Amino acid sequence: MGAKKKTATERAAKAKRKTAKRPAPRPKGKRSARAQHKQERRRLPYVQRLERRGPVSVWLVDGAYVRKNVDEEFSNFGHHYSCSAIPQDEVWLDQEAVPDEQRFFLHHAVVERELMGSTMVSRCGS
Repeated sequence: MGAKKKTATERAAKAKRKTAKRPAPRPKGKRSARAQHKQERRRLPYVQRLERRGPVSVWLVDGAYVRKNVDEEFSNFGHHYSCSAIPQDEVWLDQEAVPDEQRFFLHHAVVERELMGSTMVSRCGS
């Protein structure tokens, strides 16, 4: 006996299963979330990149490690002009700070960094 012919409904269901198995094509030049996460992994004191504000990356760091190995004066936040070990395009926030207060520390650090940066430039230009 021959093979049973498939109905239109069965063929449509099979086609649907085939297309459901294929991942959606990713636009060229875009990285997957996993690839981006891998790229952002760094060694201590870095814990996690929180955000980017223009050219400045905001990092959550291990404050205990920073105080022990980098700068014993590091408190809740830091930037290049308060600690030269911090890269110029980064702001560090201590992970031990209360998470609800991070936005206040970040605002303070960004404003202080901008003011100290503009002062440093004008001092150097004089």
